Amino acid sequence: MHEEGACIMDPEQALRQLVDRAAIIDVATKFAASLDHRRWDDYGACLSDKIEISLPTMGGWVSMTREELLAFAERLYSQMDGCQHISANHQVTVSGDEATCLSTLNATHYLTAEHDERIQREVGYYDYRLVRSDAGWQITRLLMTITWVEGNTAALRQLQANASLPTARV
Repeated sequence: MHEEGACIMDPEQALRQLVDRAAIIDVATKFAASLDHRRWDDYGACLSDKIEISLPTMGGWVSMTREELLAFAERLYSQMDGCQHISANHQVTVSGDEATCLSTLNATHYLTAEHDERIQREVGYYDYRLVRSDAGWQITRLLMTITWVEGNTAALRQLQANASLPTARV
């Protein structure tokens, strides 16, 4: 029994939406987890050839190539003893070959030995824009919003500076 005015979705369309949603969540979680495991090929596969990114410390939007973002991530995370990025509570919207995915972010960074306070954690949200490509769903735009931090934030900012953190391009 269906409610009056309820939309009945075609089973093929419903299946396609579920497959797309699962694939998009896979990209979001692979993007986060590949940093932890230093799987740079997996990280790069999540990204389109060009990506717009805004991290809190960038001061705005930066347009980069996949290779530029990959190189920055490698430089940054090679300075850490370990990290864990959790992307959860995915809210996915698909419209044809474009999609959005909002997920919660919990990133814990275990910093190199020269720092007195070795743990730094950021909590907030990843807001992804993705496109369907021949390689599958890929991130074209990423906004990272931090709602709170704890631990050695100054040390993480220094590591970002050491890795040549891109800044907003006007």
